[in-house]
Amino acid sequence: MHIAFLAYAQDAIIYRDGRVKSVKIIQTNNDKTLFKESGNKKASEEFVENTKVFMLKFKTRGNVVFNANGERILAASEPTQIPKDAIVVYYKDGREVPAYNLTMDANTVSFKTSKKGKDRPIFSPKAEVFMIRYPHGTRDILTDLMAEEQRERERKAEEERVRAQQEAEEAEAARQ
Repeated sequence: MHIAFLAYAQDAIIYRDGRVKSVKIIQTNNDKTLFKESGNKKASEEFVENTKVFMLKFKTRGNVVFNANGERILAASEPTQIPKDAIVVYYKDGREVPAYNLTMDANTVSFKTSKKGKDRPIFSPKAEVFMIRYPHGTRDILTDLMAEEQRERERKAEEERVRAQQEAEEAEAARQ
């Protein structure tokens, strides 16, 4: 798959695990997205659950970003113009930012937003960045969204279990 072609000439689905698929998006519902494989006129329609999608990139309109529940958290009406030679930083909140002179340390990603170098560098905590895509097509996943979301579900389930146990104990104490 050639990422530069994908990012500029087609619609694309960016999955929550970082995979990118070049497609023709047909329809987006509240729970799933209908698409066809791009470049194949005879391709059958397929769908993906929105809970598995991080971002839908439309060639002719803006991006749509989903949270772990498959709910739209960001929709832009204009397509983001990313220069072909730029690195792209995808934030967990759905922002897509062109980057140059990118560096990373243990906690921070820093970059400039133009090649000229006159702008001040942007410093972002790594924890806010989902993925970095390089012009040659490779990607770095800085936040494993699926694992992070699973930990959050487990934490909420544990909180609910503890709360239910406390309520049962309080009810039992009230009966005595």
